[in-house]
Amino acid sequence: MAFAADRWGFYWLRFLVGAAEAGFFPGVLYYFTLWFPNAWRARVFSIFALGVPISGIIAGPASGWIMTHAGGTLGLRGWQWLFLIEGAPAVCLGVIAYWVLPNRPADARFLSASEKALIDFDLAKEGAGQPGVDTFIHALRKLRTFVLALVYFAFYSTQSILLLWMPTLLRNAGVADLGEIGWRASLIFAAGAIGMATVGWSSDRTQERRWHLVACGVVASAALYFLPLAARSPAGTTLILAIASAAVFAFLALFWTVPTVVLGKGARAGGIALVSSIGASGSAFSPVFIGWTQVLTGSLFGAIAMLASVFLASMVALYFCVPVGGSQQGAMAAHIVANAPPT
Repeated sequence: MAFAADRWGFYWLRFLVGAAEAGFFPGVLYYFTLWFPNAWRARVFSIFALGVPISGIIAGPASGWIMTHAGGTLGLRGWQWLFLIEGAPAVCLGVIAYWVLPNRPADARFLSASEKALIDFDLAKEGAGQPGVDTFIHALRKLRTFVLALVYFAFYSTQSILLLWMPTLLRNAGVADLGEIGWRASLIFAAGAIGMATVGWSSDRTQERRWHLVACGVVASAALYFLPLAARSPAGTTLILAIASAAVFAFLALFWTVPTVVLGKGARAGGIALVSSIGASGSAFSPVFIGWTQVLTGSLFGAIAMLASVFLASMVALYFCVPVGGSQQGAMAAHIVANAPPT
C-alpha cells in the first residue's frame, strides 16, 4: 500500500488487503468457540475486540504525528510512512501467532491433562444442551442465518461512520488541527473500549443477550441522530461520537455470542464466515452510499441518519433471532462447572 504507483494500483491493493483480512475476525471467533462455553464468550469476545478501539486510541494521535512530521523522510510522504509503520506490527504478530497459538486445547502445552479434560467436558455438555444447526448446508436453509447476516450488515454500515467519517465530522465541527483531531479520536475510541468491556461483563454476569444488544443498537442510532445538533461544536460532536462509539463497539463484541449459539458445532466455521462476509460488505456499501447521498443532497448528516435508521430497524429483526433463555444457559453453565469431574 505504501508504494502504490497510482490510484488504480491503490484500489487493487486495498482490495487485496480486504480479502486477506476478511477471514481473520470470523476465524478468531470460531477459534474461541473451541476453548470457551457460551456463558463466557461475551467477556472473551470483548477482550479480543478491545483491540479495535485500543488501536484507535493509539493510532489516532500516532497517525496525526506521522502524517505531520514523517513526510519527506527518505523521500517518502507522510501517508507512505503511515502504512509502513502501522503495518509492521501486524506482519510481525502474524508470524509469531503461527508458532505460538495452539489449534485447540488438546494441543496446548500450557494446560495440564486435567485442565484439558475440564474444557472438553464443559464444551461437550453445552453442545449437548443446545439444539443449534448441525451442518453448514442446514445453516444455509435457515432464514435466521441470513437475518443475522443482514443485522451485521446494518451494524457494519453504522460502524463505518465512526471508522471512516470521524475525522471529517470533527473537521466540519471546527477542529482544523490534525493533532487535535487525533487526540479527540483517541478519546472517542477510549469510550468504545469502556463500553465494550462494561456491556460484555454485564451480559455475561446476567446471562442476558437480547436486551443488551437491542439497547446498544438504540443508543448508537439515537446518538447519530443527534449529530446535527452539535454540527458547529467540537465538544458536542466529540461527546456524541463517544456515546455512539461505546454502543457500537459493545454491540460488536456481544453480537457474536448469538451466531455461536444458533449455529451448531458443525456449522459454526462456515456459518460465522457467511454472516461475517455478508456483514462486512457493509463497510464497502457505507462510504459509497454516504458519498453519493452527500453529493446528491449536500448533507452528510442526512446519509448518516438513514444508515442509523437501518441499524435501528435491524434491532427488531435481531430481537427475534436471539434465543430466549439466556439465564437458563447461564444456570446450565454454572451447573456444568459445579458438577465437573474431579481434577
